[in-house]
Amino acid sequence: MDTHDDCHRDLRDVFDGEHRQLPPDPFLSATTARLAKARARATLARRCLLAAALAAVTLGSPWLISGSVLLSARLGTLFGAVAGWLSTPAGTVAALLLLLAALVYRRFWQRRSLF
Repeated sequence: MDTHDDCHRDLRDVFDGEHRQLPPDPFLSATTARLAKARARATLARRCLLAAALAAVTLGSPWLISGSVLLSARLGTLFGAVAGWLSTPAGTVAALLLLLAALVYRRFWQRRSLF
């Protein structure tokens, strides 16, 4: 029995030694190098795009500010017109009908998605 235990121990040592370190593989090293280069290029491209976006926002800020002022003025006019229309009886009825139609539509599609 003692010789078998020594044999098992010797075999275990041989297999453990072989599996601890993989032999160098040219395909694996080449693929790892290509992946590292691709990741580095992707990181560089991402950082360049972020820098370009920051520069575009910085340089375009005067136009963005004037555009937001114009949009706010137009939206104020639009909201005033909608509020004036909703304050009439016909506008209130139309808004309630649209709300009811939206609720029915939503409920129908929620039930349909369960099946």
